[in-house]
Amino acid sequence: MGHWVKDDPQRKTATVTAGHSMDVAVEVTKAGSVIWWGVKTESHDVSLGLFFQKSSSKHSTKDMEVIVPVERVDCSLAPEESHHVCSKEGTYVLKFDNSHSFIRSKKILYYFYVLKPEQQQS
Repeated sequence: MGHWVKDDPQRKTATVTAGHSMDVAVEVTKAGSVIWWGVKTESHDVSLGLFFQKSSSKHSTKDMEVIVPVERVDCSLAPEESHHVCSKEGTYVLKFDNSHSFIRSKKILYYFYVLKPEQQQS
């Protein structure tokens, strides 16, 4: 859980505008890789979901395979963290969805990365 230390280089900051969503993609080039993600909001909640598509061309997540359904999480007090073992090679997309909020934009801290099988510790 070291991703929440002050200067972790894998952690990024973004703002998800009220009424909108933001997608972040990673390429998985080897089956058996594990993707890890975590998110923490400055305040309030945000919705998260994980999607898959075989190609890296840009498409709407509506056209992608759902791996983890979009669900609202209150991650302002403690980060929401998870992982997925990838059975297929392709593009995995983490969706940060703030479409449920008409007034509040959400400032998020997040990480989303891939560990190939040879990078994983036993």
